[in-house]
Amino acid sequence: MTRPGLRMILASVLATVAIGWAAPAWAQNGTINGRVVDSDRRATDRDGKPLGGKPKDLKDNAMGVGEAYVTFELKGDAPKKFQTLTDAFGEFYKAGLPPGTYDITVKKEWRDPIQGRSPGNKPVVFVAEATGVVLKPGEKLRVPDLGALTEEARAAGRKAPAVSNLSANDAAAANKKTAELEALLKDAIAAATAGKHEEAITMFTNFAAKQEEKGDKCPACFVKIGESQVKLNQLDKAEASFLKAIEMDPKAPDPYNQLASIYNGQRKFEEAAKMSTKANELAAAAGAAGGDAQSVYNAGIINWNAGKYPEARDEFARAVKLDPKFANAQYYLGMAIFNLASSNKATMADAKAPFQEYLKLAPTGEFAEVAKAILATIK
Repeated sequence: MTRPGLRMILASVLATVAIGWAAPAWAQNGTINGRVVDSDRRATDRDGKPLGGKPKDLKDNAMGVGEAYVTFELKGDAPKKFQTLTDAFGEFYKAGLPPGTYDITVKKEWRDPIQGRSPGNKPVVFVAEATGVVLKPGEKLRVPDLGALTEEARAAGRKAPAVSNLSANDAAAANKKTAELEALLKDAIAAATAGKHEEAITMFTNFAAKQEEKGDKCPACFVKIGESQVKLNQLDKAEASFLKAIEMDPKAPDPYNQLASIYNGQRKFEEAAKMSTKANELAAAAGAAGGDAQSVYNAGIINWNAGKYPEARDEFARAVKLDPKFANAQYYLGMAIFNLASSNKATMADAKAPFQEYLKLAPTGEFAEVAKAILATIK
């Protein structure tokens, strides 16, 4: 291929690239933790072995019931059950729980190791429960201690202290409200997925308002609203939505990434670079060493569109180092090197490996034909 031919290939990909970022994960699950204690405050079983707990550290000397099964039953139209075990001190912890109203039940069986000492060698069963425990979206909830009694004690009419953060009527009302919110959220996500963005905007707006009524903020709602507004080319409204999300949660990188996308498309490269840099800093602070590949790639695209090819090359190189399977980052790394080599600022052969890697990762991708054409010119 002649040099003019190379210039035609290069010109075909030098147009401004609209960046599309993945939508933020809807992280609304929460955690419940607590402790199961022996309501009779026994320190040992019949063999003199500690039931658990750290009596010196507990003012009431209540002993933790260890190795007990804890079941969390999510109430509603489609009940779900989750389970965990208490540790040696009666402590339990369960993450990844959807918001809603839970009944918590605890069961621990202890069987006498000495044959014949207990009638029929029947196990002693400890039971505890908590009802109407409401978990809010993203909440880290610790429930009051659950007092365990033996089944024999319960059969005799004894009752452990009730544990609930709501009355029965309030729990039912909260359960109904939670179900309605879940349905609204599902419908909003479905509308956005189906491309019904006007409907999605209305639903996410309603969901955010209902969360606000409960004293909860929903920055992710405004990110989703902004995404739909971008799809409708309502960029001024989308910008306002992403800024609202940042106001609610300044440490989330997603709205900064989205603003970078808008500013980049408007050729406001300085503003786009600031937003992309901020998103990368936040991602790094959240635990992604060196930032996350998507944010670094975004910064590369911004530099590419601004004509800063050396800086773009460096960002794309960082992105593929963070995620070697990031196909588009591989492609644009090759393009940046190819562009610099065309002006004798890089070695053409160095563009070969990223283009080949792109074709491995995305053999039928949107840039596959261009990558093949350029590779055919590289010796």
